[in-house]
Amino acid sequence: MKVEKMVKKGLVVLAAVVLTASSAYAANVETMGIGAMNTAQAGAVSAYCDNVFAAYYNPAGLSLIERPTISAGAMYYNAKIKVSDWNVVSQGSNDTLDGAPSDYESDTMDIVSPSLGFAMPVTDKLTLGVAAYTPYGLHVTWDKDPANSPSSAYAWESYYGRVAVSPTLSYKVSDKFSVGVGVSLGRSISEAGKTMEYSDDFNPTAIAKEAGGLLTPDQAQAKAGLNALNFTGDAEKAQELVMSATLLDGAQLKMETTDDFNYSFNVGLMYRPIEQLSMGLTYRGRSDGDFEGDVMISGAMGGTQDLDGTVTMEYDHPEQVQAGVRWMPSNKFSVEADVTWTRWSINENQDEHAVINVPDAYVGLVGASTIETTFEHERDWEDTTAYKLGIAYQATEAFVFRAGYTYDPSPVPDETFEFGWPDTDRNVYALGMGWRINERWNLDAVLQHVVSTSKRSTTGESTELNKNYSAAYGAPAQVYCENEGILWGAGMTMTYTF
Repeated sequence: MKVEKMVKKGLVVLAAVVLTASSAYAANVETMGIGAMNTAQAGAVSAYCDNVFAAYYNPAGLSLIERPTISAGAMYYNAKIKVSDWNVVSQGSNDTLDGAPSDYESDTMDIVSPSLGFAMPVTDKLTLGVAAYTPYGLHVTWDKDPANSPSSAYAWESYYGRVAVSPTLSYKVSDKFSVGVGVSLGRSISEAGKTMEYSDDFNPTAIAKEAGGLLTPDQAQAKAGLNALNFTGDAEKAQELVMSATLLDGAQLKMETTDDFNYSFNVGLMYRPIEQLSMGLTYRGRSDGDFEGDVMISGAMGGTQDLDGTVTMEYDHPEQVQAGVRWMPSNKFSVEADVTWTRWSINENQDEHAVINVPDAYVGLVGASTIETTFEHERDWEDTTAYKLGIAYQATEAFVFRAGYTYDPSPVPDETFEFGWPDTDRNVYALGMGWRINERWNLDAVLQHVVSTSKRSTTGESTELNKNYSAAYGAPAQVYCENEGILWGAGMTMTYTF
């Protein structure tokens, strides 16, 4: 128990440094690169990763490190999501959303994501290493006012990330074959914010006001319940909808949760049948995520109350398999092609169960001292295969130039697309260089550009969006829009060899 507590405390401290704000990707939760050298080759390095971040890309690659080595670096990201042709088709109405713009953008997201690693040979065959990095991350924010950004009625913030510390061991079985294994000790953070929008048909106060005082509170409550029952077809869900509309309509909800300790395993193989050819295979394991935290609501009860409560969520990090082949026709030029399979299908749903405390003054109106509600999000994501290509050219003894490309398809099907995870198929381009300053110091730099392969069109088929905005309009609704993501990144890594 003491060891586990020490590990947790260490991860909390490290998370404050490494997980500055996760990683601002205009896409799904996915690493865009760890270490400037690897990022410049679009992560196509599983067949030959000769730096400390092999702990992630292929643990067997640590056997290529001949002397104690330490690396530290950071990536800077600037990301934005653009939405166009926003439109909701519904027989209901919502004064706020009806006047929203059809074209708008997310907030500009500026993020710094650092990484750190160390490795050293212990014997001629055994190499030890440890690396700290962010294997997954996403951060998207929108204007909180649905009148300016209708996306905020679904989510004005989505934040999800994991920081990992990976002690790793590599063993050189022979001059041609190496194996490696590491344990990834992690801490995860998930945050979500949305502006609650409900139809006036579910709010007794709004119904009574519309009736001009002709209805008593009980009559208004009964009418709201009948409207909600007709809308949901389920008495329990209808009661929950009326309570939520009564208490939360127009309020801003924020959930902050953490999973203080989780773990997974990284396993790698590297085989070099001849000097010019290298092959690699990496397995990155699944880690269970059990999140707990707080829910905070501002502007409830018509803007008169601030509320709080607790929230829990189970959501796992997916496993991956990466395989690559590197060809080096000369001692100056190399090219590698990789494929990365990710098992996104492990999470069929994302359910956030919240318990909200009701102020004493409103217990009689709401009929309970707490409101228990579950924000149910259907995922039904698909497994994906990303294709990577990386090249390196040793121009001089001091300078090496690198380039890379990745095609990364979205796991999110049209039926469950939404604004918390506004994902698209994307192209990832990278250019970089390395400078050997002297015998001990090396500096690597990279520029990165990520862009949607094309605008993603949502033409009323998203059940997740339709469900959310149907409640906002008080009638069946279909959401239509197009969106695309754009990201620019730059990073540097400094390496010292003892």
